[in-house]
Amino acid sequence: EILKNLAAMDVGTMKNKKKMGEVILTDMDTIEKSNLSRQLLFRDGDVGKFKSVAAQEAMKRMNSKVNMNVHTSKVGDDPMGQSVFDDSFWSSGVDIVLNALDNVEARLFIDSQCVANKKALIDAGTLGAKGNVQVVVPKKSESYGSSADPPEPTIPVCTLKNFPYEISHTIQWGRDLFDGLYNRRPSQINEQKESLSTMELSNFARELLAKVGEDVATEMAEELVEDMIFFDPDDDEYASQIKSAALNWALDLATKLYDDAMSNLLKKHPLNSLDDDEKPFWSGARRAPTPLRYRED
Repeated sequence: EILKNLAAMDVGTMKNKKKMGEVILTDMDTIEKSNLSRQLLFRDGDVGKFKSVAAQEAMKRMNSKVNMNVHTSKVGDDPMGQSVFDDSFWSSGVDIVLNALDNVEARLFIDSQCVANKKALIDAGTLGAKGNVQVVVPKKSESYGSSADPPEPTIPVCTLKNFPYEISHTIQWGRDLFDGLYNRRPSQINEQKESLSTMELSNFARELLAKVGEDVATEMAEELVEDMIFFDPDDDEYASQIKSAALNWALDLATKLYDDAMSNLLKKHPLNSLDDDEKPFWSGARRAPTPLRYRED
């Protein structure tokens, strides 16, 4: 939303006596399919790209005159001292900062740099249908860090899914997985079983699409196919069939979570790969995963 507005305002297109204006953008995350329904810039073909790179392409489509300088680095303390966002950047490389962050820690770091270097800051955030904007003017208004936000209730989904780096992240990931498998999905079956038993499959699919949209309907359909397995209690093999199905389900889930997902992430970003700033991709808060492969022996 911010980038769309900047493009419409011709920000980053003017030139003064010293230099050409530009919009500097950074985001270390890549685009997931679930991101597509929550913003204006990304399309199906952008899935897998860095958000900052895809955002640059979208801004150029909106306004080809905008000068962009994009990065895929985390903004924060860098113990190695190799960040492109060093003291020189904060002192003379930027005039005004616009935040579109998803955690308080990063907001406080940005705020501290703006205060130290007397830079104007506009901080914005959303939570569901709620939104907040704070304008910080050097020496005229309080800074973002002058007042405390309430504790963060959740951890960003992209951190949990691809780049967890704290024990709390893995705990939250496990809790979300458990709730999905043993609460949400059984409830989903109970809610849909009557419709599935009384409606034609094509009618059920059309109704589902109309209610929740294509992405959610596709995911729900895949889950229902996986979860709705029927057994005959009168069958002599009833108990062994359930045991076999349960073991196969557990093995398939473990392979999907601990082998396939991690292997795909490493294919996309190999251990020796570099980000767009020519820095090691797997560094800082990003920790390379190790796939776990099941062997019957």
